[in-house]
Amino acid sequence: MAIDFGNVFMELEAMGLFDVMLPFLLVFSIVFSVINKTKIFGDRKGVDVVVALVLSFLAVRSEFFVGLMKSFLPNVAMFMIIILMFLMMLGIFAGEKKEWKGVAFGLGAFVSFIFILFSLLFDYTANYVEFPYWLRDLFYGMDDRTKGIILFVGVLVIVIWIATREKPSDGSEGWVDRLLKGMSGK
Repeated sequence: MAIDFGNVFMELEAMGLFDVMLPFLLVFSIVFSVINKTKIFGDRKGVDVVVALVLSFLAVRSEFFVGLMKSFLPNVAMFMIIILMFLMMLGIFAGEKKEWKGVAFGLGAFVSFIFILFSLLFDYTANYVEFPYWLRDLFYGMDDRTKGIILFVGVLVIVIWIATREKPSDGSEGWVDRLLKGMSGK
């Protein structure tokens, strides 16, 4: 017997999980934490719990407050995800040492910003962006499996080339070494 999680969430929504329970838990947790941390009522946790419960019940009673939370918190969560993705993109460029300076940091931040912006806006702008005919025919003419194989082979060739390349015998640096050294800020 398969479980349809879409129906499970609809049932939970019908029972008031999103309109009552989750806002109640969120308000209770925040209010209790603040009261407990600031010790407004001393070390009496019972009073802290009662005050947090009362404020939580009053908060979820207000339809305006619940509606505001339901529209505001997903936006905050999306903003947090965007920041996390930006930091992950910077981490990809920074590598293991994370000693970024100057131009390398600026370039990595700019590229990360462009990728994040493109990812956010792609669904809205995809119908308006015109690719050159040769690029459009190249990608839309292939199935997903072929694209995946080409991408895999390309990345594999680049990784093998970087790992097995030999340093010049005269002690000079190649362009890849200069690029990697420039990105690390050394």
